[in-house]
Amino acid sequence: RFSLALPESSPGSTVVASNVRVLVVAAGGDSLLQQTLYSLRNVSGLSSKQVLVAHSGVDSKLTKMIEAECGFTSLQIGSLAQAASTRVPAPGLRDALRAAATDTEARSILVLEGGFKISPD
Repeated sequence: RFSLALPESSPGSTVVASNVRVLVVAAGGDSLLQQTLYSLRNVSGLSSKQVLVAHSGVDSKLTKMIEAECGFTSLQIGSLAQAASTRVPAPGLRDALRAAATDTEARSILVLEGGFKISPD
């Protein structure tokens, strides 16, 4: 479950993990991404089908870690780099968000970068 951090939410309000689609953007190093993915595997009520890991480039070692070791869906996207002179998200990030919002019954999308650890409860 995920607690809401909104001031207007009632005390104890939670979002059930099964209602959340998780998009992990692999923008950092493999070890940071690995920490995030391993912590997501242990989240109570979160199915591996709900986790989409977006990464740029073709790296069979990375894809193996995402799919074989963690059981998550790997999504190869374009560049995650954003031009400093624009407020428009990088094309790869737009593609990842579009994919995360497609074919899901989730009510929310949680976007994470590698390096975050998620509590199992």
